[in-house]
Parts: sequence; C-alpha cells; structure tokens
Amino acid sequence: MLPAWLSVAKSQLGPLLFFDPGVYLQELLKVATSLLRLAVEGCQKSCNRSAEDLLVWIKNKDYDGSVRPNVTGGPVVIDIETYISSVSSIDEKDMEFSLDMFFRQRWKDSRLTYQPLPDKGINQRVILSPELSKYVWQPDLYFRNSKDARFHMVPTQNVLFGVSPDGSILLSARITTVLACQMNFREFPMDRQTCHFYVDSQTEDNVLVRWRNGQGVIVPEELEIPQYDLNRVVSKDRKGVYNTGVFSEPEATFVFKRRLMFYVYGFYLPVTLVVLLSWISFWIDPESTPARVSLGVITILAMGNYLHGGGATPNVSYATALDVYVITSFVFVFASLMEYAAVHCALVKYQESDLNEPCKLVKFGNPVESQDSEEGMVNGSFSSSSTVQLPVTLRSNEERGHTLRRKSIAQEAKLYYIQFNYKSLESYSRVAFPLLFAIFNVIYWFTYCGSKVGDQGIC
Repeated sequence: MLPAWLSVAKSQLGPLLFFDPGVYLQELLKVATSLLRLAVEGCQKSCNRSAEDLLVWIKNKDYDGSVRPNVTGGPVVIDIETYISSVSSIDEKDMEFSLDMFFRQRWKDSRLTYQPLPDKGINQRVILSPELSKYVWQPDLYFRNSKDARFHMVPTQNVLFGVSPDGSILLSARITTVLACQMNFREFPMDRQTCHFYVDSQTEDNVLVRWRNGQGVIVPEELEIPQYDLNRVVSKDRKGVYNTGVFSEPEATFVFKRRLMFYVYGFYLPVTLVVLLSWISFWIDPESTPARVSLGVITILAMGNYLHGGGATPNVSYATALDVYVITSFVFVFASLMEYAAVHCALVKYQESDLNEPCKLVKFGNPVESQDSEEGMVNGSFSSSSTVQLPVTLRSNEERGHTLRRKSIAQEAKLYYIQFNYKSLESYSRVAFPLLFAIFNVIYWFTYCGSKVGDQGIC
C-alpha cells in the first residue's frame, strides 16, 4: 500500500504532463499544500501520542518495519559501541580469539516519536519486548571475520531495545563470538598478536555505520586474560570499495602482548641450568670416564624434553624464538660431551706413548762382550750405574745409537704435544664454553627484546 502523500502526488501530477505551464504551476502548488497538510497531521499524531499509543501502533503493525527511516533521504547513521566483558580464550592452534561483549547500536527513527512523561528525565526510554521489537526496522549488521557467534538466552534473552521520545533507538545485545586472527609466532614467546574485529553492513547509500564518538570499544580496567596482556585497542572507521558499492567497515584492532614469565620459569631457566650442569664435567678427572660420560648423556636426555618447547609452542613449520634458544643450548650440551671425547682420545694416546718409550738402560756396544756384562751384575741384577752391552750384527754401534736417539727425541716431542693437548683443552673449555654461552644470551635477548624496549616493553 502506497503512503498517503505518494498517492496524492500520483493522482495530482499524472495528468499535468498534458497541461500548459500556468495550469501546471497551479496544480503543483496544490500538491505541495496537500503534502504539507499531511506532514503536519502526521507530526501532530506522532508528537501528541503517548508511549502506550506507540506500543499499540507498533503492535497493530501500522508501522512498516521493512522500510528504513528516511527512505527518501540520506543514509541512516548507525553509531555502534562495544563493551568488552571478557576475552575468554586466544587459541594459537586455530588462530582465533573469543570475545564476550555487549554490542550496542544507536540510530534515529522519526516515525517512533512520542510525548515524554513529565515526571521522568530526558533519558527516559520505552523498552520494547523481543516479540514487539522484531516489528521495528533494525540494521542488518554482521561481523565479517566471525567464525561462530551466539546470543545469551539465560535466564532470558539478553537484549535491550529502547526507544526515546525523539525517536532515538538503543539496541544492546550480549554476544559471544569467535573471531579469526592471523598470528605470527616467529618471536614466540616474546611475541605480540594483532587481531581485528570487523563490522560490516549494507552499502552507504542506505546505512552509514561508524564508531560512537570515534572510540566505540570500551575495555574495563579489571579485564584479565590468561598468559596475555591487552596492550591497546584501536578503533577506526573504514570504507570498503567493491564492485557492488561502497560499504562502511568499522574496525577495532586488539594488540595482545604475551606474558613472558611463565616461559622463563618453565623453559629458559631449566634449560640454562642444564647447560651449566654439563660444564661440571670440565672439572672432573679425565680418567673418570663413567662419571663424565654419564653426566654428558644425562644432560643431553634432559635437553631432549625441551625440544620444540616441550609441546607448549605452536605447531608451526618455522622456528620460534624459544626453539632457537633450546636448540642452541642443546648444541652447547652436545659440544661438552664431544669435548670429553677429544680429551679422552688425547689421554689414551698419551698413555700409549708413555708405555712405548724406549728403555734408557739399553745401549749398543761392541760385539759380544760377556765379561763386561758379567761385571755389571751385582747379586744377580744390574747396578744403577751399569749398562748392558748387546751384540750388534747388522749395523755398527754408532749408526744404531744415532738412529735410536733420533726416534727417542721425536717420541718425546710427540708425547709432550699430546700431554699439552688434552690438559690445555680442558683449561680452554672451562673459559670458552661459559664465554660463548654468555655472548649468545646477550645477542639473543637483545635481538628479541632489546630492540623493543621503547615500544612499551614487550619483554
């Protein structure tokens, strides 16, 4: 059914196409007068009606909820506001976070004006029941990156629909929604996650959606999130231009900062203590093979429990900051065991060279001098100042003695080198391993934390 003013315009202006200009102006004046009279009558009816009359008018379906307010004019301005009740979870595996909020919408519909009560203030409202509010026009907003959403129905439907005397409408509903969030874990657990909340609607020709007062996200100070701090919330109005038109896309950005102390107590401190434990072997006697090997194997097995964060890190295909620390610490522990392998090898060679040292009591003399040999015997043994003369049949005494002296000098040099090698390697390791690990920690923490200290202290 056409509105009254449109029926009048159609009946009055239809035949004017065939009239002369003078008659056209006269008829046009009549149409304007009729439209003005209808507007005044409609205003008098709406302005003079009470709140009870408004409810009856809506219930009798005299109000057309399928037509937006100001249908022939500009778009309806929708001011939205969100009160965050809680952030129940941030799921790294599915890359999503959950919001429990009161989502509020405000707009104005001049068809719903009524006479205010004198004994109430200017903020008085008529609250419509959910059954009655479904007959009133409402904007069709939706959350673009929502995976799941639900209204709260306990003990009753958590929806408030209020109408002010000037036609201003407040629609508030408690909603829990799961929103998709693209996350990056390369700096885990010193990471920040930036998640978005998008609100979309119809084209701007019909509806213009914007945050109320430019900052429509309200976060209570007592809000607590497990393992995270809500660093900041930024809301801004955006426009999306598509081939179907221009759309209002208000956006709220949540910046979550992960709390580091859980991972310091659970990962960084234990891993560091295991690395320090592996260095105890540098002060254990190299000949105590069972003690040093057992200590090295135990520390390697202990480090294996922390690889990939012990299951606490997100399952991603790239290395996180925690993985870098644990794997590097594992290399230090493994290197300490390999250091003992090198020390043990040098020690064994030293002992073998010591056992194969030529006897200094033996020298080559003239062929078969048995008498001198017998004189060197004292009570069936060699005296300390005597030597045994052995016969030489292949070479002269001088050549054999010269060759033996050269071999003795070479073996003594080799023996000294090996002895110096395994002893000095232990001394160097006691200094090099702690120094290199300290340098690694300085570089690590400066890379992941030092460059962000000015940015509200990520670590």
